[in-house]
Amino acid sequence: MFAGEAKCVNLTWYGGTAGNSGKTIQGILYPVENKLIYDWKNGTMDFLWSLPEGMKSGDPNGFEGTWQQDDSRGKFSVKEHRKTRVFEGFWSADGRKKKHRLSIEYCK
Repeated sequence: MFAGEAKCVNLTWYGGTAGNSGKTIQGILYPVENKLIYDWKNGTMDFLWSLPEGMKSGDPNGFEGTWQQDDSRGKFSVKEHRKTRVFEGFWSADGRKKKHRLSIEYCK
């Protein structure tokens, strides 16, 4: 599942410019480069894979890092639901405490 090839993803976030109803866009996840690039204001996410607590190796159960869109930036963290293969978590903007919902799902 986490081999080196790029993977299509649907990225949905809530809050900010997306409001309460959310906004979904497509992106490309580059597992080896630890980067996700998406089609919204030159959006990129740089991240580190995270392993299940207590594990030193194996399949990661999520990832976290920083995001940037034009002049905006912040942090995010998502964990994978193994049955649905959907990554869910939060994002926040630099300088702000409020966290907003974030979902990343492989394209079908």
